[in-house]
Amino acid sequence: MIRIRRYSNALEAEAAAGYLRENGIAASVVGGHVHGVFGLSSLRFAQLELVILDAAQQSSAEELLAQFEREGPELAPEWEREAEPDLSRIDTERVPITCAACGCPLRIGGRAEEACPECGAVNDVVDRIIAAHGPEGLAAALGAGEGAESGSTRRVPCPECGYPLEGPETRGRCPECGGLYDKGEDPARGH
Repeated sequence: MIRIRRYSNALEAEAAAGYLRENGIAASVVGGHVHGVFGLSSLRFAQLELVILDAAQQSSAEELLAQFEREGPELAPEWEREAEPDLSRIDTERVPITCAACGCPLRIGGRAEEACPECGAVNDVVDRIIAAHGPEGLAAALGAGEGAESGSTRRVPCPECGYPLEGPETRGRCPECGGLYDKGEDPARGH
């Protein structure tokens, strides 16, 4: 194996290796097992190595990587539209949001921005959902849990106090008593 580059970011390393493979060079990223075991993906000293198998392809690999670094990865034409959350799928009763400026409740009408009916401030709906409910608040909009009953559609009682737990979180602490819950756990088995 011939080391071509070192990366501290797994996404960059895998993208570069993929580019080489798309262009006929057998390439792989090694060292990822260390990142996963020790959680080193964000540390600068942690290194992933991009390697190729055939030394005869080293100069071609170097040229391709230089081109890749200049031009960047080629994205599918529809990637941006496909990555957008479908806000019309969010149940506003389970995922309520408020205006960032005045705190007035906002409705989620399926648009990325909503004007506050009280003060007129324009609010980024995704930002408001994340601020109020964390990224889990977007689960329904991103199609998470389709085909099975997900945490966002299940209403279960807290195993400690019976408080009705709603929302997309499948695990957490009860807001009433502070007890831990897991919506995927069978209450008959206990906890």
